[in-house]
Amino acid sequence: MERTYDIFEVFPDGTRRWKTVVPGHEAALTKMKALAANSPNEFLMMHALTKAIIAVLPNKSKESEG
Repeated sequence: MERTYDIFEVFPDGTRRWKTVVPGHEAALTKMKALAANSPNEFLMMHALTKAIIAVLPNKSKESEG
């Protein structure tokens, strides 16, 4: 059985907006990257059952700072 992951968009003020749920780790990472490509905001992937944050994609302005 594949785990499911919730994907959230994180806004500069720290609020989160749920975007989708995706079954499978690799599929969820791919979906999160696709969503992040169209937004300047940070995205995070959370394991649906445990609420553990599995991955974070920083916002585009933070990427360009480093």
